[in-house]
Amino acid sequence: MSAAGDRAPEGAEAPTSGDARAPVPGSAVLGLDVGDARIGVAAGRIGSGFAFGRGVVPARDPQQAVEEIAARARHEGATWIVVGLPLRTDGRPSAQAERVRAFADALRAAGFTIVFEDERFTSEIAKQHLRASGAPRSRRREKGRIDEGAARLILETYLQRFATPPPPPPELAP
Repeated sequence: MSAAGDRAPEGAEAPTSGDARAPVPGSAVLGLDVGDARIGVAAGRIGSGFAFGRGVVPARDPQQAVEEIAARARHEGATWIVVGLPLRTDGRPSAQAERVRAFADALRAAGFTIVFEDERFTSEIAKQHLRASGAPRSRRREKGRIDEGAARLILETYLQRFATPPPPPPELAP
């Protein structure tokens, strides 16, 4: 569930498992935290509920960033990309939202299916996770790690909608 609660953020495309636009179980999906300097990248699979960090892509040249993300998506086998949508705490789009939408449009033009996910508080949560990880202070301060962690959280929020619960242990099965 996103920080926005039960409703999808304005402009979000959040298909459910019954939606014809929903991705196929087992398919690879990329998640992005798009910033001005860097784009955090994560990858996961529909049905798992888990995402894994895949580093960052420099965002200074948007066309080059689109090409790099497209290459990473192809490497992962992903045709769906979940893009974090920066919203204000009241749910309205932030100033950054239009830049993120323009970037997402370029990815859509490159042939990917784009889904927006509320990204409120993901960078703060990623910072907290880094602090709690026990990583040396120098590694925790690497901003790319925060961007990558935020992308992982964005993607995991999306993947949770399609997660298949594991079967009960044999001793608990009916």
